[in-house]
Amino acid sequence: MAVTVTQLQALYVAYFGRPADAGGIAFWQARSESEGLDASAVGEALYESAEARARYPDEAPEALVDRVYANILGRSPDTTGRAFWIEELESGRLDAARLPLTVFNAVRGGDADHLDNRIAAADVFTDQAVATDYIGQPAAAVARDWLDGIDADASSLTLASNSLAGLFTRISDGAVTGHALDGYISGADVYVDTNGNGVAEASEQQ
Repeated sequence: MAVTVTQLQALYVAYFGRPADAGGIAFWQARSESEGLDASAVGEALYESAEARARYPDEAPEALVDRVYANILGRSPDTTGRAFWIEELESGRLDAARLPLTVFNAVRGGDADHLDNRIAAADVFTDQAVATDYIGQPAAAVARDWLDGIDADASSLTLASNSLAGLFTRISDGAVTGHALDGYISGADVYVDTNGNGVAEASEQQ
């Protein structure tokens, strides 16, 4: 059974910090169906992409836990939570590739409200982005900044949703892409999406 759109949206938010794109959803659903991948396995595959490794570089468990909390929850970990996840990593019960999704799935309370709002916003973004040029790292960076503005307050979700029309206009008009300088692209990560999954893999970097 293929991973669901809801699971993929959570994976994209956890590993890339942005809403999923339609091409990426189609790619990973097809791959999970054909290869029998569950959400955890897809997360491990996403972790190895250049986009995820830019957010989660190789580092000591303490630094990685701090980074996961900052990237996913927008805050520093509490002392108890930090110690728990560090122990999970150091004991080998959990590896770095699975940490982002595991932390994402473990949140409770206000953090859960925060992530629920981010997923709801990401769903709206993905649905509306079908008719736009939401592809490539410049557009992904704008989407990531947009999603970072959403917190546990419902009003942040409303404000973000209301801003989408202008955001998509910028993306479609090319306002978030790089520009050519002496034959080079300034302000853009360039890659050839050879497998069509909407993710900049290390092997696709130019």
